[in-house]
Amino acid sequence: LDCRKEVLLSIDRTSNRATLNASQILNAAITDNCSPPSDQEKEASVALFNGIVSQAEFSCGDVGKNGTTVEVKAVDVSGNEATCQTNVIVKDEVPPVLECERSITLRLNQTGQASLAPSDLGAATDNCAAAASDVTYVLSKTEVGCEESFGDYPFPVTLSALDAAGNVDKCVATVQVKEDLPPDLECAKDSPPTVQLNEKGKGWLEVKDVAEACAPRDNCNVVVNDSMYLDRWEFNCSDLGEQTVMFGMDDTHGNKLEKNITVRVEDPHLPTAECDDVVLSVDQEGKAYTSGITVGSRSQDNCGMHRMDVSRKVFTCDDVGKHELQLWVKDETDNQGQCKAKVVIKDDSPPAPLTCSDITIPFPSDPSATNVTLDDWMASYLVISSHDNCPLRATIDRDNIFTRDEVGTTVTVKVEAEDVGGNKAPGDPCTANVTIERPFAWPKAASRVEKDAAMEAAIEDLVGRMTLKEKVSQ
Repeated sequence: LDCRKEVLLSIDRTSNRATLNASQILNAAITDNCSPPSDQEKEASVALFNGIVSQAEFSCGDVGKNGTTVEVKAVDVSGNEATCQTNVIVKDEVPPVLECERSITLRLNQTGQASLAPSDLGAATDNCAAAASDVTYVLSKTEVGCEESFGDYPFPVTLSALDAAGNVDKCVATVQVKEDLPPDLECAKDSPPTVQLNEKGKGWLEVKDVAEACAPRDNCNVVVNDSMYLDRWEFNCSDLGEQTVMFGMDDTHGNKLEKNITVRVEDPHLPTAECDDVVLSVDQEGKAYTSGITVGSRSQDNCGMHRMDVSRKVFTCDDVGKHELQLWVKDETDNQGQCKAKVVIKDDSPPAPLTCSDITIPFPSDPSATNVTLDDWMASYLVISSHDNCPLRATIDRDNIFTRDEVGTTVTVKVEAEDVGGNKAPGDPCTANVTIERPFAWPKAASRVEKDAAMEAAIEDLVGRMTLKEKVSQ
């Protein structure tokens, strides 16, 4: 027997197997010293001429091995044996079979990317692969981005399938990349787009103001600025505060965004406070009133006044004269202006005509006393009927000091009355009798107790007269 050193076998495409016989191993036919047997004997000694191999069948499991040792044995009619060996290498030369899509479409995600997997294009079958995963796939491109989406031009991608033996099959598919996500706009709640009203109470919003405040974004980072628009852009004082505006824009792929955003309308201008000096007259109740509009009617604001306050609103007869007021003006957004005004309080209402009453003044019981004074409050009791919005001050036409020499006498005086505004009662002064009453006693040396008793009696008499005067007035 003469065996080849090495024999190559290929797996069959259909059966996925390879078959080996002796003739593939032997370099020449088998020879023997005896003649070939007769036809009757040939059937029995077929092993002599054909040889017997130790392994005749091979499968995909044998592919990739360094080789398998196979022995060929021949036996002659006498039972003599001869053997030889060879190394059998099994090869798989059948490529996988790919089934591919002709074209596919990929859509970019929020980051502007899309991944391409072999399964997106197709799958392969192989004679020696137990499963599709036993085949290795290679793509000519696995990642696509915004660059592939511009222009909507498809491009080819090649898919290669390799089996374990390195056999390759390829297919080409057309890939179209789509970017159909609209752009977006996110405005910070604490710093929305702002409109500042001007001196005339008007303001305008531009798309660039929104773009700067909210930073539009797109997965491909390309927004067509010329496509930005607003459904409202003009504002006035009635819009102060937060307003809702619809903002729209397109990206370069024609995807549209329309979104409601919040816009803050502000008035940055302070009111202009203009103060007027005023003269106020107390009324019949002796009061005068002022207000913000009284002293600040010329104040102005682009959006109108919301509130006007003064530091003081009510005056009485005690306030007749000059005063200074502070005026504060505020607009709708609490912007504030201020100024100072001079206010003159007057009493220009004269008292009613006077009617006088007689009065008795007790002279002090102290022997050392030399005179008695008709005080202002006593003089007022000379007037029993008059009316004025402010208190009256009565005066007489003589010195109001009566001496000891006038004790026991009655003095006729003329009485005039004047209010705090300097207004005098109309008509002639009225006439009243003032009697200087002698004390109950003027002892040469009166005790303190006696002096006090005499004074108390005089006061009691005076109080009684005052009470009578009040009743007459009522």
